[in-house]
Amino acid sequence: MYYTPWQFNDAATKACGLAYNGTKVVDGVETHAWDRVYSINVWRVETGLTPITMMAEWNHTVHHWLKFHV
Repeated sequence: MYYTPWQFNDAATKACGLAYNGTKVVDGVETHAWDRVYSINVWRVETGLTPITMMAEWNHTVHHWLKFHV
C-alpha cells in the first residue's frame, strides 16, 4: 500500500529523464544507469539492520537534501 505511490514517483522521474545517470560499462557491456534520483529502495528498507538506514532509504532524495543542505 505504501510502496505504490513511491514507485509511481520513481517512474515519473525516469520518464522525464531526471533519473538518468549516463552509461556504465560492466564486464564489457554498456548499460544505462537510472539511479541519479530515486525515492525509495524497497530492498534496503525491508532488510535494513538499523532504523537509521531504513529511514535513510525510505525517502532517499529528501534525506540526501536534509543531510547536505540543511
